[in-house]
Amino acid sequence: MIVCGAMARLPKVLVVMPTMWDLREFDACRPKWQGRFSIEYGTPADEDTRYDFDIAGYIETCASRQDIAGVFSSSDYPGATVAASIAQRAKLPGPDPRCLLRTSHKLVSRTVQAQAAPEATPKFCAVDPDNLMFPPEIGFPCFVKPVKGAFSLFSKSVNNINELRTHLSRPEVEEFRHGFMVPFNNMWRQHGGDEVDGRWFIAEEVLTGAQVTVEGFVTDAEPTVIGVVDSEFYPGTNSFSRFVYPSSLPARAQSRMSEIARRVITALGLKRCFFNIEMCWDGSNARIIEVNPRMCGQFGDLYQKVDGCNTYQVALELVTGGDAKWKKGKGEFGYAASVPLRLFAPAVVKAAPDAARVQEIEQRHKGALVWPEIAAGQMVNDFVFEDGNSFRYCVFNIGADTRQGLQSLQRQITSELGFKMQPL
Repeated sequence: MIVCGAMARLPKVLVVMPTMWDLREFDACRPKWQGRFSIEYGTPADEDTRYDFDIAGYIETCASRQDIAGVFSSSDYPGATVAASIAQRAKLPGPDPRCLLRTSHKLVSRTVQAQAAPEATPKFCAVDPDNLMFPPEIGFPCFVKPVKGAFSLFSKSVNNINELRTHLSRPEVEEFRHGFMVPFNNMWRQHGGDEVDGRWFIAEEVLTGAQVTVEGFVTDAEPTVIGVVDSEFYPGTNSFSRFVYPSSLPARAQSRMSEIARRVITALGLKRCFFNIEMCWDGSNARIIEVNPRMCGQFGDLYQKVDGCNTYQVALELVTGGDAKWKKGKGEFGYAASVPLRLFAPAVVKAAPDAARVQEIEQRHKGALVWPEIAAGQMVNDFVFEDGNSFRYCVFNIGADTRQGLQSLQRQITSELGFKMQPL
C-alpha cells in the first residue's frame, strides 16, 4: 500500500480501489488538505479488481481496522459500494450501501426517478436477455443498456427485435452478464435485491438534445449541486470527445436540471456521498439519462481551475463526517476541459510520450494534467470493452480564459504529446 501523510495522528482516509484519477487529483489540491488528513491508497486498484476478488473478505478486513477515520472511492464499480459497506461495518460516516446499489440498478433507479421527477424520466422497461420472444414494452426504436452499467459498455440503440437479439447474444455480452457482474449480483442479493440483477438489461426511450453532467454531493441535509459540465462527442458517434466546464446551456436550463437533481437524489436516500446525473436538454425540457452515486474523478480539477475548489478536497470532509460545503471562489481560469483522445480503427502505437515528456508538457502549460493509457509498441484492436466504437488512449485536463482558448490549447497539447499510430 502507498501511504501519504507524515503524521499518523491525522485522520486517515482509506481510498478503496483507487482509480487512475485519484493520486493526481489529490495531489492537485494537496495544499487544501495537507496537514489536516492523511491518505492511504488501498489495493487492489480499480483496474486490477477481478470479478472473482473476495469482496466480502476485503470489506471485513478493512472494517476491522482501528486506524481509519473515513473511506472514499471514486470507482464506479465496485469501489463505491465497497467503500460504503466498509464505512457501515466500521460505523464511519458514509452512505447506506443498499441506497448505492438501488441507485446503480438502472431499473430500480428509474422507478424512483419516475416518482420523484416524472417529467424528466423517459419511458423504460426491463429486458431479459434470456427471454427475447417479444419486443420491449416501450417498443422500437429504443436504447438498451445493462441494468448495472460500466462506462458505456454494451449500450446501444436498436430498431427491431432482430437487432436486439443479435446485440444481446454476443459472447462478450454473455461474459459481462455472467462474469463481470458477479460482484454486483452478490452484493445485490446480500442487501435484499430481487431476481432482476446485473444479468438483466433495460430498454429506454431514445433521448435527444445537448448532454451534460450535473454533479454534486449530499451530507445529512439537502443535496448540493456544484456544477454542470457539457459533454461533446466525436461526430456521428456516442464516443465522448470533450467535457467542458462551465456549461454553455442557458441559466434556466441549468437551474431546472439542478432542481430535478435535488429531488431525485433526496428520493434515492443518498447521504454522505457525491453524485453525478447525466441529463440532456432539448431546448425546453430536461431528461435524465442516468444517475451515478459517486464522484466524477475525471472532473475534480476542472472545478478547481474555474471555481478554486477541487471535489477531492470536499470528499475528505464528506467521508470523515466534517462540515462539507461547496465554497466557490475565483479559479485561475474562465473555462476548463477534460479531453479524451480516441482511436476508431485498429492500429499499432508507433510512438507515445514517456513520463519525462508528460512532465515537460504539464510544466509548460499551467494546470495541465495528462494521463497516457498506452505505450509505444502496443497493438490496439479490441474496442468491445470501451464504448464499442472507439479506444481511449489518453486523457488530459486543461484550463483557459475562453472556450476558444481551450480549443487552441487542446490542439497544441495533442500535437506535443506526439502519439503516432500505424493503422493495421
